Amino acid sequence: MYSVIVLIIASSGDIYDLFLELWREKIKCWIRKGGDSLAVDYRFFFVFADPFLMEDVICKDDCIYCKCEESLEPGILLKTMMAMCFCENELVYDSILRTNLSSFWNFSVLSLEIISNMEISIGTIFFQFIDRNRLDINPRWKDYLERMDSLFPIGSVGDVFYFLDGAGFLLSREMIRLLLLPFPIEPLLDIPDDVAISILLFYRIFVCNMGRIEIKELLLDRKWIGDGWEGCDLLGFVRNKNGVDRKLDVLNFIHLVNHYYLKN
Repeated sequence: MYSVIVLIIASSGDIYDLFLELWREKIKCWIRKGGDSLAVDYRFFFVFADPFLMEDVICKDDCIYCKCEESLEPGILLKTMMAMCFCENELVYDSILRTNLSSFWNFSVLSLEIISNMEISIGTIFFQFIDRNRLDINPRWKDYLERMDSLFPIGSVGDVFYFLDGAGFLLSREMIRLLLLPFPIEPLLDIPDDVAISILLFYRIFVCNMGRIEIKELLLDRKWIGDGWEGCDLLGFVRNKNGVDRKLDVLNFIHLVNHYYLKN
């Protein structure tokens, strides 16, 4: 029985392989420091795509391999859904946290938030939105809204549609089961996974009552300076993405692991 299964979207490549090893080091340190003895029991999986598998899903050690192409769209959506289906069929859990390799979590802080909000059904780190009246912000919004308007009754989708942030969202087992019910997923295969998953949830419950995961977060788009950040030790989540140099993101991740997991 796991309190939280953490599904980490992964792929192969020099930079991503470094993130993978840093995650593994972080997990080992977390367990060594007594993470397993806390009230929140975690299980971690790295989720890969492999179109040449003989089976739809194969779990080996800390990896889940899904039979699909590695891609942003629809690869991330498909392997997320397939990994969730595996967890639902093979494991006992309370909720699933979906995240990615470059996002950093301080699990001590996250655990306290989960313990204090055990009834959470849909949680996200950041609220993202699509605004029908501000389509100039993102040229793809118009397409997303047209998909939703074709799937749902007229008027059911309001002017603003909030969706989960792919960097980190938490779904209860009840929500996972709703998400995995049969649905004509083809119209969603060429849109971002976080938008697609939010549309699927909206289809099930016709209102995305998302709660914010109330932990201190930071968008890290420059060099990490450790104790120089205000409230550094209270941080629970770091979106580690400067948008230019992924090597800097890796270096920052190393500093984060050292700061939160390796120091005494």
